[in-house]
Amino acid sequence: MNTKTLEITFENALQKPVKLTIPKLASTITRELVEVQADKIVKLNILMYNGVPVTKVKSAQLIDRTVTVLF
Repeated sequence: MNTKTLEITFENALQKPVKLTIPKLASTITRELVEVQADKIVKLNILMYNGVPVTKVKSAQLIDRTVTVLF
């Protein structure tokens, strides 16, 4: 079984990292799509951690995990 997880790291107003993890992604995810949507999250001011809003996107990574069931 193969699963993909998107992990986006933002920076908040206190310059601390805030991670957003999205499991079980479609295989058609692209860099451009992630960049556009992550920027929207920042501009719409909808992601906060402990009441502190995120202010910019730092990085994004696609984690590809393979699980082999033995029995």
